[in-house]
Amino acid sequence: MKNIVTSWCLMSLLCILQFTLQGSVGIFAQGMKESLKLDAAAIGFLSSSFFYAYLAAQVPVGMIYDRFGIRNIASGATILIALSCLLLSFAQSLEVAILYRLLMGFACAFGFIGVLTGIKQWFPPQSFAFVTSLTETLALLGVALMNTALSKLVIAYSWRVALVVCAILAALLGLSLRAFVKRGVPVEAFEAPAPFWVSFRLLLTSKKIWLSGLYGFGVFCVMSIFAALWGIPYLMRCYGLDLVTATSVVSMVYVGAALSSPLYGCLVGFIRCSSFMVLGASLTLLTVLLLFYGPTLSLTGLYIVTFLIGFFCSAYQLGFTIVSRSVPRRVQATAMGLTNMIVMMGALLFQPLVGLILSYSADGAVMDGFEVYSASAYEKAMSIIPLLLAISVLLAYWLAEEGTVPLRRWIWQKIRHASRATLVTPERHRKF
Repeated sequence: MKNIVTSWCLMSLLCILQFTLQGSVGIFAQGMKESLKLDAAAIGFLSSSFFYAYLAAQVPVGMIYDRFGIRNIASGATILIALSCLLLSFAQSLEVAILYRLLMGFACAFGFIGVLTGIKQWFPPQSFAFVTSLTETLALLGVALMNTALSKLVIAYSWRVALVVCAILAALLGLSLRAFVKRGVPVEAFEAPAPFWVSFRLLLTSKKIWLSGLYGFGVFCVMSIFAALWGIPYLMRCYGLDLVTATSVVSMVYVGAALSSPLYGCLVGFIRCSSFMVLGASLTLLTVLLLFYGPTLSLTGLYIVTFLIGFFCSAYQLGFTIVSRSVPRRVQATAMGLTNMIVMMGALLFQPLVGLILSYSADGAVMDGFEVYSASAYEKAMSIIPLLLAISVLLAYWLAEEGTVPLRRWIWQKIRHASRATLVTPERHRKF
């Protein structure tokens, strides 16, 4: 059991590293703009280039884990992450930086799928939702701390030094994974793997995979568009915050998501996931509208609202629980990869789109960076997020599961049970 916990903790550290790097351009944006001579659209393309390789690798990565186990694959991928960070720190042009971000995205593709595969193999099936949510908690809290540390490194030194530090940490983690992670059990230990096209056709025709993935696609846009890239420059421009303060405010999204993940994980065992998915997307939509289009908030108000956004939007992870319950064991890692690919498509599509909208909405010269974009330009660009959230609310209504009950029915059952317990006296109870 000790070996399992150690393996899970190390794989969770890999998730922290992955989540930090996929959103790191938001912290490095100002320094990269000046060093590489970039505008907002170029920053958006540079950030999203990570996801081209990341998403393309999701299904192959799932198949690799299904067939070859975890330890060697995860450790090798982490060493490749270290190499990509080191190379990116020396980039002198946009083209070269995009190339190294692609390499980084491919290497990071082994993180989240690896930890989901490990959880499925190392823990009992009934623990999947809870351990996954606990992993999300550790990962998101770690990202919040890492983002703050990176922003301080950028201010004290430069974005290049921050990337070198990331490379060193990744190298140390890769060696630790190789030494301590429990060997994952390939799928052949349970049953013969199905041919590639048979498995892939089974997944492509699964209604629940697509509905769950598209739901996550819409809700996760809060993370992939706002928290990962445009939230920091938005707060710096519209609220006049410095880099460290803006980063700490945006990090509250991760803190909120981290604290709510175990709550979702504890409840989805007996209450329908789709009920919480509807509730999470709806409340995320309301808080996002308050942030972007409500009255001007104080710094304390910003911390509270961004925390609530993260607290509600962590419902995106519930789609993975639905998928894990609805596909055969032999294709579970591949199914997780396909679902994660759909969820993460939002970053690839909308990070550069927001940058393009900002560039075309700029009032005056754009050479001075993010400061030239007006608050109205940001409101126009950020309108993508509430639109996607509204679509996710509708998608969640179409999801249903066997063996669970809707949230409203569960609450009503608890109320009736409590009322009956109050009305039935001990003497009357003995008659029955």
